[in-house]
Amino acid sequence: MPKCNKSNFNHALYNQNRVRRKSGDKLKNIIEHVILLKKKEQAEGQTARLKMAWLKANAKLKKLGVTQAMINDSIEKK
Repeated sequence: MPKCNKSNFNHALYNQNRVRRKSGDKLKNIIEHVILLKKKEQAEGQTARLKMAWLKANAKLKKLGVTQAMINDSIEKK
């Protein structure tokens, strides 16, 4: 049987739909995590652990399409 044209498409690189029911609280959790990292960075300064945490958090922000405006809005609501 012939292969479908999209069979070799890498789905891991596809931007996840953040409003889907399946995504659950991913969007809320990553925003809260970034706010927590900002607070820790102000208290402790730039540490190696925080540097790695920021690297992973920025990757998740990019993957889920979270903008700085969304983070600022959640900070203002609190």
